[in-house]
Amino acid sequence: MPLPLFFIGGSFAAAGLGFVFGSRRNAARGAFCFLFMGWTVHVEPEGDAWTWRATKDGSTPGEGTPTTTKIDAADAARAWIVSRQIKGAVEVITDTMDSAGEGTAPTIPRPPAPMPPAGPIVEPPMPSPLGGGFPPKSGSTGLRGGGLYWRKLGNNILLQDLQRFVYASFGASEPYSASPGKVVRAAIQAALPELDMATFGDSMTITLANGNVVSWAESAALVEDLQTQLHASGNPDVPAFAADILHEGIFDTEQQQSQSPFAFRGRLIRALPAAGGFVAQIRHGEIDYATDIVQPTVADAIQAGIAQIRDKDGV
Repeated sequence: MPLPLFFIGGSFAAAGLGFVFGSRRNAARGAFCFLFMGWTVHVEPEGDAWTWRATKDGSTPGEGTPTTTKIDAADAARAWIVSRQIKGAVEVITDTMDSAGEGTAPTIPRPPAPMPPAGPIVEPPMPSPLGGGFPPKSGSTGLRGGGLYWRKLGNNILLQDLQRFVYASFGASEPYSASPGKVVRAAIQAALPELDMATFGDSMTITLANGNVVSWAESAALVEDLQTQLHASGNPDVPAFAADILHEGIFDTEQQQSQSPFAFRGRLIRALPAAGGFVAQIRHGEIDYATDIVQPTVADAIQAGIAQIRDKDGV
């Protein structure tokens, strides 16, 4: 791993929304639009406040009263759409039962339809094993999870998603004091908690990003080289990136900050289109949140997300 790795650096309240570009005129005014459950929602400034309008082919459009912020307006639009979807489902059930006429079996009382939450709608959290990874799926031929795939035949680890692996393995070991072999073992175990490392670890082979297959010890040697560079750099910013750098080094590859998503210190940063630019959505465990300033490019949004994480972590 080359030293340029040292320069990796630089819930959205509307989490789960699919943002789309608005017109240049709307972008210039700060307005934006997004898609939600088949509806197109337009959020626009109205004086010092923000209002929303939701449209869908064949449906009665909806409009909201002015709110304090654009995020409040987006939340209000989503709550209106969810309540409408629930109302429509209940009406269909009622009409079907009424059309059965007399002589049918007595109906069983139904509980009241659930009301949408007042706050932001957040994606259901995924179970998070050690390191905040994703649960692997067991199978007769191997295990998959945390950006990795372990093939039982040949006892080989294959990297499938670098960002997800770096996200899953953060915090598995102390990057400076842990031995290189322990860094490799702990990172893989964090991504694949079901893998029996006591049985398969020492004889495991690792497929590098370039396709070369190396032994466990050879991968640990790559990590050791990086540890040496980290210790010798004298760069005060290095500790913030040390764990991510070492875990990338297991597969002899590195992330590109200009691409989305980007993993940093146990968070997964995604650049989402918004108002003619991009904002950074940051996933940390069960929570999604976002930067609130629209950036002109993906790289700028990722950089803004990194800066917010560093500020939050005090690094």
